[in-house]
Amino acid sequence: MAKIAHPREIKHFIKKNTNKETWTFSLEDYLAPVPETPDAGGMIPSPLQIFADYSRFRFTLIEKKRQTTIVYGNISNDDLEEIQATTDYATTRIMQKRYETQDNPTQSRQIDPNERLAFTQTISIGECRGMTPAQALLESPENLSELERNASWLRERFDMHRNNKSQFEAITAAVEMFKSNRLAPETDTPTEYFKPIEIIDTGIRTVDSTKRGDGKQLVYQLKVTCRLQDEAVYEVEIRNYYAECKGIIPNDTTRTEDHTVRMNLSQKQWRATIRAMNDTKLVYLIAYGPHELKRSKEYISNINNYK
Repeated sequence: MAKIAHPREIKHFIKKNTNKETWTFSLEDYLAPVPETPDAGGMIPSPLQIFADYSRFRFTLIEKKRQTTIVYGNISNDDLEEIQATTDYATTRIMQKRYETQDNPTQSRQIDPNERLAFTQTISIGECRGMTPAQALLESPENLSELERNASWLRERFDMHRNNKSQFEAITAAVEMFKSNRLAPETDTPTEYFKPIEIIDTGIRTVDSTKRGDGKQLVYQLKVTCRLQDEAVYEVEIRNYYAECKGIIPNDTTRTEDHTVRMNLSQKQWRATIRAMNDTKLVYLIAYGPHELKRSKEYISNINNYK
C-alpha cells in the first residue's frame, strides 16, 4: 500500500529567498463529527451540530534558516466565519486599490510619485514593523531615530532581499518630508487608505493535550494581517511557547521556548487557503450530514411515541 506523506494536509505553500532560507505554510484538517457517545453528564451533543466542539484546522509555519523552527496554531469553525468575512472586506479594498484611482482619478490626492512610496511601502523590520514610514512618523515623531537606523541597515543589504531597496527609499522619502515639515496629517489619505486590515487574531490560547512532565503546555497566538500595499498582501504570524497554565491562563514568568514565525501569502494563495477550508467542511457535511439528520429525526420520533 502506497504511503501518504501528509494525510491531513489540504493546502501548502513554500517560499525561498536568495540566501536559500525557506518558509513553509501548511494547512491541515482536524475536523470531526459530533460524538455519539454520552458525555460525563450522560448527554449526547445535538446531531445537527454536525461538527464536534474540538473540530479545527491547523496552521503550521516552518522556517528553515540556520536552524529549523516549527510553530502552529488552530482555527475553529467560528474563527473561519470571521476570517471569511474580514477577507471578503479586504478583497473589496484590494479591488478598490487596483481600480478606483484609474476609474476616479479625482478622488486621489496628488502626491509626488517619488514620495508616494513613503505612504504605501510597509516596513518589515524594527520597532515600526507593519507600518508605512509616513504612518510611523505621523503617529509619533519619536520614531524618526528608529527609521533612520532602519534605513542605514537596509542600505547595506540591498542584495539580500528585493524589498530592502524599496523600504530604504520609502523611509528616506518620509524622513525628508518630515524634516522639511511637508509630512502633515492632511496628506495622510494614502496612509489611511492602505492601513493594514486584521483578518484574525486568536489571542493567547492553550493546548491541554500538550502538557509535559514539567507541568508546562503549549501556548499559541495566530494572527493574519492584510497589508494592501505589499505584493504579498497577507501575513501569517504564529507564536508558540511553553508555560505553566492556570486553566487557560498562562503564567508568563514560566515561559520558555518562545518562537514567532511569519510568512507572506499572496491574495491568490490566501483565498485558496480559505477555499480549501470551506471545501473540506463541505465534504464533511455531505458525508455526515444525512446520518446526523436521520439520527435527529429518529430521536424526536422516539420521544413522540412515548408521549
